[in-house]
Amino acid sequence: MNAFIVNTSKGSVQIDGDEVNKVLQGIASGSPVVVRQGIINPSFFVNIIEDVERICEHKRDIADVMRKNEQFEKYGVGQKQEYPELEPLKNIFSDIKLLT
Repeated sequence: MNAFIVNTSKGSVQIDGDEVNKVLQGIASGSPVVVRQGIINPSFFVNIIEDVERICEHKRDIADVMRKNEQFEKYGVGQKQEYPELEPLKNIFSDIKLLT
């Protein structure tokens, strides 16, 4: 369960764990980085931090499923549910052809 925020002097962008290396490579090379939630200009990079809010929300979702599964097991109420995975961020560029 990895979720991060890239802070720049111009704002912040959420990223998933699988995008961290891409961001680090872009920072090292000085090239702009396209991630699911935006484009990061390494010239304005400040830091990468854990996205505590997103992780807490995911943990609340898991706790909710745990409660529902416990009710199902103890009282036969509802249905047993699978534990949710942390969903990847939506790709805001999915409908746009970017330069490659």
